[in-house]
Amino acid sequence: MPLLRNTADHRFAISDASAEEIPGIIETSTILGGPHLVVGTTIIDLADERLRVAKAGGRIVGWHATRRSCGEALDILAILSHERRTGVGRAMLADIEALALRAGATFIRVETTNDNLSAQSFYRACGFDLVAVRQGAFRDVLRLKGLSPDLKVTGEGGRRICDVLRFQREVDRTNGHRWQ
Repeated sequence: MPLLRNTADHRFAISDASAEEIPGIIETSTILGGPHLVVGTTIIDLADERLRVAKAGGRIVGWHATRRSCGEALDILAILSHERRTGVGRAMLADIEALALRAGATFIRVETTNDNLSAQSFYRACGFDLVAVRQGAFRDVLRLKGLSPDLKVTGEGGRRICDVLRFQREVDRTNGHRWQ
């Protein structure tokens, strides 16, 4: 049964993506540099990961992918909301936290790039702390993807992408629904 979250007058049903939904999700992952994402120094193929979708009125309004890393962390590989400022991002984070609790993870972490100020603001507003800045690490991402590390890539607001930022927060074991 899908996990339901009620936020800001919207109702989102979050469940595992069906086989029919996965190709569309993989296609939209190109916004995030997919379908092959780089987390740390690892290339991850989203087609091999557990994908979960958020739906409202039967249509997909967002999706996320997570992976239990070695140690006590649950890594957010990708999170994409098709509609900003509707509560879907927070609903997906609530789902991610429930997954982390079931997996026995003690913290959740996510990486983003220096240009993505909206993601940085969102994660901070949701209780994540900036724990690392890997300056120049985007060159490694390009190299791992088989691209020239000297490629000049711009992102949100026309800012040049250079650095990778890691955010993390402890899993809320009180079931306080911190995201809503």
